[in-house]
Amino acid sequence: MIAVQAQRLVRRLCSCKTVNPDGTAQPKGCELCRSSGFKGRLAIYELLRVTPRVRSVLLARGSDDLVRRAGRVSGMRTMFMDGERKVARGITVREELLRVIPPDESDDGDAEIKPDAESAALPAIPAPLSREVRRVRRTKILVVEDETNMLEILREMLAAEEYDVITAGDGREARALIYKEAPDLILTDLQLPGMDGLELVEKVRGDLSTRHIPVIFLTGIQSKDAEMQAYNLGADDYLTKPFQPNLLLSRIRRSLFRAHLLDVG
Repeated sequence: MIAVQAQRLVRRLCSCKTVNPDGTAQPKGCELCRSSGFKGRLAIYELLRVTPRVRSVLLARGSDDLVRRAGRVSGMRTMFMDGERKVARGITVREELLRVIPPDESDDGDAEIKPDAESAALPAIPAPLSREVRRVRRTKILVVEDETNMLEILREMLAAEEYDVITAGDGREARALIYKEAPDLILTDLQLPGMDGLELVEKVRGDLSTRHIPVIFLTGIQSKDAEMQAYNLGADDYLTKPFQPNLLLSRIRRSLFRAHLLDVG
């Protein structure tokens, strides 16, 4: 997803309108518009581009207000702002605009937020994909791995990215931690003692309370059949060891972002 667009319809002034010196207009009424002063409709638009700044806030599961402010700082024109421009051009009237959309809530007393503006009364919007944004709500990752050295490598790598990391050495322990800790993502090996990774993902997907959690396999098994089985059971991604840390982190961010969109949608 690269953007989200919303729109509302307002009535358009008829050509019989009375134009004011400032460019705005007032309805007049004629036979063509049946004396209503309006003929036809036009749309007012709002386009929220998923910029790096907006993506950061979404990944951090920031509040609706923070998402809106991040969008406006990134240059988003709200529906009300678009409507006001059409009012200024004499295409419709302010009363019609207020009929379909409420005025924007002011963030700092200004009529419009300028890109990169700072407000002393509100918390600053985090920079794009910054670590600061994760402090809004730190993401929790459950790592399921029975090899101690690999477990420590993954723990240190994820902690350096400021994820909260919890660990399990086998599938049964992992399943208990899922209910206790409610992780945002599960990173698991395929071969595990007690309950293997395939059985674990099957249990996760079979429970309504956990089926939304993204599951990524990180395993030494380079088998297309195993990979296909993992995806068929509901895995979100499948990577093999040895792995590239940057690639794994990128896959984690992608899975978290997709999960967030499904959750809010």
